[in-house]
Amino acid sequence: MEGKATVRKYENSIQEFAIPDYLFRFQLHGTHWRMVDPGWQYPMHAHHFLEINLVLEGEQATVIGDKEWKQRAGDILYIPPWAQHSSRNGGDGAMTYMSLHVDMDDEVLYPLLAQLDCTLIASGTEMNGKIRRCLEPFVRSLEQSAPPAGMEATNRVVGLQLTTILVEWALAERNVDAGPQELVLPRDQLQFRERSFMEKKVKELFADSRHTAAISRDEAWLPHFRWIGVYTVHFLEETFWDKTTRFSAKLSLEEALDALGTVVVVIREPILNVVVFSNQFTVPPMEDYVGLCKSVLEKKLQTGVAVSLEGVTSDIAEAAKLYRASKQTFLNEPLSAWRSRDFIHRIIRDAIRCMEEEYTDPGLSLAQLAKRMEITPNYLSALFTSQTGRTFSQHLSQIRMHHARRLLRETNMKIYEIAERSGYTDYTYFSRVFRKTFSVSPNQYRTSALVKPSSKEDSPPVQELR
Repeated sequence: MEGKATVRKYENSIQEFAIPDYLFRFQLHGTHWRMVDPGWQYPMHAHHFLEINLVLEGEQATVIGDKEWKQRAGDILYIPPWAQHSSRNGGDGAMTYMSLHVDMDDEVLYPLLAQLDCTLIASGTEMNGKIRRCLEPFVRSLEQSAPPAGMEATNRVVGLQLTTILVEWALAERNVDAGPQELVLPRDQLQFRERSFMEKKVKELFADSRHTAAISRDEAWLPHFRWIGVYTVHFLEETFWDKTTRFSAKLSLEEALDALGTVVVVIREPILNVVVFSNQFTVPPMEDYVGLCKSVLEKKLQTGVAVSLEGVTSDIAEAAKLYRASKQTFLNEPLSAWRSRDFIHRIIRDAIRCMEEEYTDPGLSLAQLAKRMEITPNYLSALFTSQTGRTFSQHLSQIRMHHARRLLRETNMKIYEIAERSGYTDYTYFSRVFRKTFSVSPNQYRTSALVKPSSKEDSPPVQELR
């Protein structure tokens, strides 16, 4: 029984106790150390993380609601999730602070922390000492130019310790008479957690070639896709990675590429990789977004940016290879060489666009298309296979089957007429291809009670394409 210990008796067992399984995740986000001049201020904002803000020197003034909180060196300010707040240097000299954000994906612990009020934890108090001991390893690592050995393990351990301290504090402060309160999480918070999970999965599956065999097995954890694009982003300013603007870069890239599909941004210093999972039927124009990403980032961050599209593929293992090769490719290849690769993807996109427009022509062929695009048939065939994982014939067949299915669902045309309208002169061959693609005959598809008309069926399901 969930939430209670259970007692079971088995043969030769006097007594046995069991408690439920618990699974929760905590994440540390946007941890940074910053020194600012007099007159510095940070605008009003809010986030779903709880924030721990420590002033290391100087004074800071933070407005939360209609109250201003003043911190001196050593003071810690606890800011609960979704609290609107702004900060400024509250003194006449320089001010240094450290900020750490915690998110806990747990339906019991997160509400406890969210219900705490904003609190100033003064220097010298017992609670301040407990939290400060957890923050010290972060402060030391942020102040050093090179990360100390074992830093990642240490940061995880002190992160767990900090979370434990905060939860124990929340339990002590809670109003037991108020009863449990349901906390409805906003959509953008759920989306953020989903993106964080996707980032972790991409890093795990794509980063090591030894995981190649596991990629297909674990593909269900990734967003649905027909195409995967891999971008590489490099910031020309060497100190970029020491600044909090790298977090803004991730958000800007997610917004700029959102129209293409699910966007996963992974920091791999000295580059960012952007993996886009697109469910569009035809090859999405991902190379057209290279310039947009560059201009958005340069305008937002006021620094030089180089952006490259590494490739577009329908094969998950091939996408992982592009991801792994991107960092080494950037380090070894001059920027001028990046742009030449975009030409290949434009050829493929234009070729499939022609196929979409002329699929009804029974004479549409690889040779005809290659001649129109002024390249050899062998070259075009190789590009289809290497860049998409499918042959020209497979692409053309999928496009024709997609339109044939739509006509079966939406019209009363005879099946032989649909075959002709889909680019087939041989009705028997059309039926054989349709059955191979959808596992039913055209007539069965039309009459089956399982077929439910819906505008969402404009594209075939993912499993039918792979």
